[in-house]
Amino acid sequence: MASMAELWVQGVELDWRTVLDSPDTHDGARHIDLPTYAFQRERFWLEGVGGAGDVSGAGLSVVDHPLLSAGVMLAGGDGFVFTGRLSARSHPWLADHVVAGRVLVPGAALLELVLRAGEYAGCDRLEELVLHAPLVLPGDGGPVDVQVSVGDVDESGQRAVRVHSRVAVAGHEDAGWVSHASGVLSLGVQMVPESLSGDVWPPVGAVPVAVEGLYESFAAAGYVYGPVFQGLRSVWRCGEEVFAEVELPVEAGGFAVHPALLDAALQARLAVLVEEGGERVMPFSFSGVRIHATGASAVRVRVSPAGPDVISVRLTDLAGLEVLTIDELVSRPLAGTAVAAAVEVPDSMFEVNWVSAPAGGIVSPEVEVPVFADVASVVAAVRDGAQVPAAVAVFCPEGSVAEAREVLGSVLGRVQEWLGCPELEASRLVVVTQGGAAVGPGARVDVVQAAVRGLMRSACSEYPDRFTQIDVEVLDNPLLPQTLAWAVDSGEPEVAVRGGVVSVPRLGRVAGGALTVPEGAGAWSVDL
Repeated sequence: MASMAELWVQGVELDWRTVLDSPDTHDGARHIDLPTYAFQRERFWLEGVGGAGDVSGAGLSVVDHPLLSAGVMLAGGDGFVFTGRLSARSHPWLADHVVAGRVLVPGAALLELVLRAGEYAGCDRLEELVLHAPLVLPGDGGPVDVQVSVGDVDESGQRAVRVHSRVAVAGHEDAGWVSHASGVLSLGVQMVPESLSGDVWPPVGAVPVAVEGLYESFAAAGYVYGPVFQGLRSVWRCGEEVFAEVELPVEAGGFAVHPALLDAALQARLAVLVEEGGERVMPFSFSGVRIHATGASAVRVRVSPAGPDVISVRLTDLAGLEVLTIDELVSRPLAGTAVAAAVEVPDSMFEVNWVSAPAGGIVSPEVEVPVFADVASVVAAVRDGAQVPAAVAVFCPEGSVAEAREVLGSVLGRVQEWLGCPELEASRLVVVTQGGAAVGPGARVDVVQAAVRGLMRSACSEYPDRFTQIDVEVLDNPLLPQTLAWAVDSGEPEVAVRGGVVSVPRLGRVAGGALTVPEGAGAWSVDL
C-alpha cells in the first residue's frame, strides 16, 4: 500500500479497485465527501476583546464603553481625557461600514464617543459637533488610537470637546494626532422624554418608499453596508418629511445609542436622495443633540427639514418615547476622493483648494451691496441721513510690487477706519481684489493683491462678522452686483469668481501626501 501511494502521488495512474475491492480490505472501500476546501480550518479560540483590563495601576479609570477603555481627570482643572483603540478586528461591526472603498468609522460613532464622554464629564447635551475629517481604519486591519478630550467648564457652563486619532504602530508613538471633530458640551435642563404614542404611525398620507434592493442601490452609489448596518426596514415620505422604522441586527449592549442604529436611521434620508438621483452626502455637523433613553434596538425615525441643507432627526421607541433627538444635522456632499485622501498616516500635508460653492454659480441678489470709493464716503452718506447698508464694497487699489507696502497701508487704514466708526457696527465691509487668488491649477496671481488678501484674512479671523473678501477676474464685470450679494448672503469669509462660477476655499490633503515642485519652473526658491 505504501508503494502504491508513492506511485499515485507521483502521477502514476493506478486501478485502485483491484486493491480496495479486495476481500482483504476491511469493510470494503467507499467514497466520502471532502470539505468544501481541503485546507479549510475552523477556529475555536476566543478572540481578544481589546478591553482595558486593570488600568488603575497606571492612574487611569476604566470606562465601561465598547469604544472607550480608560479615562483620567486632568490635574489643575476639571477637564477629562478618554482613550480607546479601534480596529476592524477588535470591533468587527465597523468593517460593515464602507464608503468609497474604505472602512470608515461612521459619524454616528464619533457622536456616540462625544456623548458618552460628556456623560462622564457631567454634560447631557451636545450643543454642536463639527466633523473635520473622516476617520478611516487601516486596510490591514491594524488599530488606531482614539482620544476624546473634554475641556474645563467655562463661564457659560459649557465644555469644549475634541476627537483625535492616530495609527497605532509600534515604534511610532510620537506620531502626530489627526483632528476629526470638535464641539461644545453643556448641562441641559433635565426633561421627561416626550411620548408620541397617540400619533398615528405611519402618518396619514405618508407614501411608502421601496426598500427592496435599497442596499444594492446604496452600494452602487458608493455606500457598502454590511449586515450590522442594514437595519432600515421601512421608509415613508409625507411632504418634505421622511419617516422610517429601523431595527438593530445585533445587541446594543454598552452603547447609549448604537452607531449602527443611528446610521441606519440616517439612511432613511439617503434612501430618498438615492431615489431622486441626488449627490452622496455625509454628516458634517450635529447641533442640539440629547439622549433620552439607552439600549434601544428598534426605533421609529422622523426626519424633518430645518433649513437649507439642514434636517432635524427624532428617534423614538416602539411605544413612542423619545430615544434621541438632533435639532440640526447638516450634511455635505462627499466625493469618493475625499475618503481616499484620508490616508492612514497621521503626518499628512494639507493645502487650500478652491471648490465650487453649493450654489454652483451666480444667483440673483437678495441684498444690494453698494460700492463706495472709500470708507469716508460711506460715513458721510450715513451722517447725511442715508440708511445704513447691510454691506458695503470697496475696491482694493492697484500697484506694482514696489508699491506693495503703500497699497497694504491704504487697505489697513480703511479696515481700521471701518472698525472705528460706530455707525457701521452692524455693517459688513466687502473688499474686492482682482487676480489675487490662484483658483485653478497653474493660475498666476497678482502679488500685491494676494498680499492684501492675506491682510484681510487676518481681519476676517479677528472680526468674522465685519469683513468679507472677494476676488474677481475683472472689476467691470456686469455680474459683480450679483456676486457681491451672493458673497454676503452665504456668510463665506472668502469668495472667488472665475467664469461666472463662485468658488470657496477648503482645506484638503495633498494628493500623494507630499508637495511637489511646480512643473517647468526650473530652479526656484523662496527668499525670506
